[in-house]
Amino acid sequence: FSILLSIKDHQKETLSKAILGLKNQIYPHWELTILSNPSNKDTFEDAFTLICAGDPRCKRIYYQIQDDENAALNSALERCDGDFFIHLQPNQILREHALYLVATAINQHPEVDAIYTDEDKLDQNNQRCSPFFKPDWNPDMFLSQNLFSGLGAFRTDVVKDASGFSKTADVDHNWDLALRIIEKIPASHIRHVPHICVHIKQIQEINKSKPDKDQRYQTLIAHFMRLHIPVEILQTGNQYWHIRFPIPDPQPLVSIIIPTKDQVQLLKVCLESIDYKTTYSNYEILVVNNQSTDPEALAYYDDIKQKEYITLLDYDQPFNYAAINNTAVKHANGDVLIFLNDDTKVISPHWLEELVSHALRKEIGAVGAMLYFPDDSIQHAGIILNPEIIAGHAFYLQPQAFRGQNDRVQYAQNYSAVTAACMAVEKSKFLAVSGFDEENLTIAYNDIDFCLKLVEAGYYNLWTPYAEVYHHESVSRGYDQDIGKHERLQKEANYLRTRWKNKINNDPAYHPNLKGYPLFSLVDPPGVEKPWKDFIAGQH
Repeated sequence: FSILLSIKDHQKETLSKAILGLKNQIYPHWELTILSNPSNKDTFEDAFTLICAGDPRCKRIYYQIQDDENAALNSALERCDGDFFIHLQPNQILREHALYLVATAINQHPEVDAIYTDEDKLDQNNQRCSPFFKPDWNPDMFLSQNLFSGLGAFRTDVVKDASGFSKTADVDHNWDLALRIIEKIPASHIRHVPHICVHIKQIQEINKSKPDKDQRYQTLIAHFMRLHIPVEILQTGNQYWHIRFPIPDPQPLVSIIIPTKDQVQLLKVCLESIDYKTTYSNYEILVVNNQSTDPEALAYYDDIKQKEYITLLDYDQPFNYAAINNTAVKHANGDVLIFLNDDTKVISPHWLEELVSHALRKEIGAVGAMLYFPDDSIQHAGIILNPEIIAGHAFYLQPQAFRGQNDRVQYAQNYSAVTAACMAVEKSKFLAVSGFDEENLTIAYNDIDFCLKLVEAGYYNLWTPYAEVYHHESVSRGYDQDIGKHERLQKEANYLRTRWKNKINNDPAYHPNLKGYPLFSLVDPPGVEKPWKDFIAGQH
């Protein structure tokens, strides 16, 4: 490993700990280059001499970093001889097993070009806090969170092929470098080490020098310009940017499918919210009547089917959510399908633009929305798979302003599954995986199964906080509490467990150190093995 430690402003104690963290590595094959301003020479030399004296793996370069930091970084990069390159800051302290775990990942996956690890923070009292147990590779999360922050290792030849650090000063140079590398390599060449390998010391001076929101904006603009994707990057009320992907002109037709039975007041609120709120213009609505008998509902159906953009379909069979929606798709004229429960109410005017723009991306399968209960608590912010619960809604019942683990409520990201209470998918992708399973999953888990079929077919599913909808959840037909419903639910749960055992046991959007209930709470003891323990024992 070639490790570059760049120093602008630092505290001697933190710098010493960063160097000691490297010196204490149980994996010995590394070289360290420390890049520092000449103005730090007197303070820095004492720490360097004390820790690195006589160690040929350590060297330092003095450079006027403030004049051109990226040029200094690239100059140091050219001198790196290791197979993999790591850039550290003076407040990043490696744990003793860090390089060993990264090296193990490289040996197990020799094709790998980029590796990232988990991290936590050290507070002012040097107490560990704020662990970030990251998901496996999550390309849409990466557009908001630099997953390679903390400890990221890149194949040195790939870094140099990407031309090293940007020569543009107004970008986040670490995130920009990671983006340019990711643009050049397949997702299969990216690995996540699910262990905390680095502590990040909270230092006010260093926090002030972190990339600001404008730098992140410029970094994203440069990324999408290189990819020739004409996105809109929109301001939000937090530190992240809302990336809206393009929609063709003319707009593709969207088919909104809404099953219903006798819940005329719910359906009326749903349809009126679509009509009054939605800014996307090219859509049709297919209302599927499942054996309604209420005279008021039947009269309302007669009224709404007079509207040119609404089609009323009759499904005269016992309730089977999967079959109802599969049948409706056969009558849908749109290129994009929206599955929508009748107990929903649109909040954000651009909800369709948001869902459709993602659904049209070639790499994306199903797209889910941010769903709230009527009291504004979170009902759905993506679905987590876990053997304790099979599937659970992320951040369920948390308040609307809740930020989530490492802000995961505040930006779009990939999940293994999203709920079909409000789901978008291209019709061609829906048909390619044979839609919902109406034989084995008539009511429950058919949306989970459908999403996992899309993953199996090579797509990423996505959840976005920028399409907001109220959802009463199971008001339409009630919960599965009587004996017959409970037996059916167990049968469907067992089918899903058998069909998708590996996915449920190892959700790439979650982490083995996090519980199934409550979600995002820590497992004690940790759920991942510590392979470096055997390595250390073998050295003694």
